Amino acid sequence: MIQPLFVPNITASDLTGQKRARAKRVPIDSTMGDLIQDLLPRLQLPSQDSGGRTLTYHARVDRLGRHAHSSELVGEVLIPNDEITLHPNVDAGGKW
Repeated sequence: MIQPLFVPNITASDLTGQKRARAKRVPIDSTMGDLIQDLLPRLQLPSQDSGGRTLTYHARVDRLGRHAHSSELVGEVLIPNDEITLHPNVDAGGKW
């Protein structure tokens, strides 16, 4: 059996669920970090917080109920028609 080269029809949303985008063919050998970076502009998510600091986003795979590490391969995490939720990493505290 030939293994597919793509994971089809991944739906991504922002944390509120108001913004949604579909990735029709995601290469199985790309990383979750690559996928997130591809989806950020399509979801029109900010790249910086209100203080001008760069935001880092994570993907929660709804089917698995867990966050995917940015280094994980798409083909090892996602299956066709999966839904992911992108949200920024929030660092508690900060400089005084």
